[in-house]
Amino acid sequence: MVFEHILPSPYLKPFVKRYLLLHFKVGQSEASFMKPYPPCPEQCLTFNPRTTLTSVNQHTDEIVNRTACYLSGQQVSRLNLHITNDYMMLKVVFHPGAMYRIFGVPLALITDQYVDAQSVIGNEIKTVNEQMANAVSYQQIINIAEAYL
Repeated sequence: MVFEHILPSPYLKPFVKRYLLLHFKVGQSEASFMKPYPPCPEQCLTFNPRTTLTSVNQHTDEIVNRTACYLSGQQVSRLNLHITNDYMMLKVVFHPGAMYRIFGVPLALITDQYVDAQSVIGNEIKTVNEQMANAVSYQQIINIAEAYL
């Protein structure tokens, strides 16, 4: 398992607070597992270059099959995340207000929501995610994200 908080390059520091790189790789016999996830006051762009995940809201029982790239605002509900056996995620955590300045999405519209990034940003985000899926190292994944941003 890889779980790393990575600081952005100096030129992105006014917008990006940090990156969270997560990679779970478990045996094929373990098809998926569940991870509880507490509320989190972050505004993020998340890439899932290998597989997507499913979340279950513990307050509403809403099941959301997340897309490969999504924007999220402040999460106020506790979730159960159902993760596949080879799950990789790069979460770009923005400073407050930076996501609005970059993408023009008001935070009030995405509080406790997960919005398909392709519908907001455009098709180029799909290409970025595909490049990450073909990356040969974790550092290359960060480099691809920084080049895009």
